[in-house]
Amino acid sequence: MYFISTGGKKSWSESRQDCRGRGADLVIINSREEQNFIEILRRGQRAWIGLTDSEKEGAWKWVDGSALITGLWGSDEPNGAAGDEDCVVTGDKSDPVNNWADYPCNDRFVWICEKSIFEFILNNMGSSRAWIGLTDSDMEGVWKWVDGSALTTEFWAQGEPNDQNNEDCGEIVNVLNKKGWNDRPCSYKEGWICEKSVSVVN
Repeated sequence: MYFISTGGKKSWSESRQDCRGRGADLVIINSREEQNFIEILRRGQRAWIGLTDSEKEGAWKWVDGSALITGLWGSDEPNGAAGDEDCVVTGDKSDPVNNWADYPCNDRFVWICEKSIFEFILNNMGSSRAWIGLTDSDMEGVWKWVDGSALTTEFWAQGEPNDQNNEDCGEIVNVLNKKGWNDRPCSYKEGWICEKSVSVVN
């Protein structure tokens, strides 16, 4: 879930504080497809994203601590042109994809927040358990999504998956002592969560 600021411009740290106050964080962009969507969202403005090298010069990291793998930098970026440029905006160049640039973190821009869909689902579930499109029925221990793709991010609850009683299907659970994914026998009856792909048109 994404949302762009509407209340003026802030520094990178102030922007991140605003996002975190909403239960989110500055956006992490992991693909060209996501960048294309952000391009529509930012409406022609430079916008802070959740990327910084403030801990170590040249070692770019996302706000979740993960290292930058592929950057969509504009030409001649990052360049540290103003000296201490440790934070990143998207939308600095005319290229719709490769337009990131480093800026001083105290400069003021609009910002884009991203809220984890996992956290959103946990906080808005109508029941304590619901099926998700995750299974290891093809090969025990090899968890895949229903579209055949492998896991890249995992949110298993503590001690899970444990494969008690032939548990080959995945659910999301939100009870007092367990929050996250859990494996369960596929024959159990419970609610479910659907996802529908949408096309974004400019």
